[in-house]
Amino acid sequence: MAQITPFTIDPENAQDEFSPLVGKHNVIWTDSEMVATKAGTGFYLKAQGQVIDGPRSGAVFFHMLNLINPNEIAVKIATQHLTQVAIATGVEGELTDTNVLHNKPMVADFALRKDDPQYSEVKRYSKADGAASKPVIQAEQVSQAEPVTQADDDTPPWMR
Repeated sequence: MAQITPFTIDPENAQDEFSPLVGKHNVIWTDSEMVATKAGTGFYLKAQGQVIDGPRSGAVFFHMLNLINPNEIAVKIATQHLTQVAIATGVEGELTDTNVLHNKPMVADFALRKDDPQYSEVKRYSKADGAASKPVIQAEQVSQAEPVTQADDDTPPWMR
């Protein structure tokens, strides 16, 4: 038997804050970076997001988008999701810096992964309620925190 300090039983503490996200949630992307695949055959966009309201407010999620990959299906899915995020956040034109997608509300539709149901994945992104009335931002119009430097070779921007 173990003696413990007085402990108040509160059903709210029984909620599992680390359970997988399921269904539609209002979210934002808070960070993103291009990362080389383990196999070294491509790059993926690693996006970090956060639920911004409701009972799961503050829950963090990650979305890996295989933008450069020998698997054409993976690239197609990643391209679809990145396009959905751009449309949902009101960004048009040529996207060269994913920072323009950060901190803009959108809806992410989560489902349990078929291969590992203890985890969830984003199935699609869409505009948040009321987002249709927000102004569209041209990707080229967003100012950079740091000046972009031109490389003398064909080095991709995320590797400079």
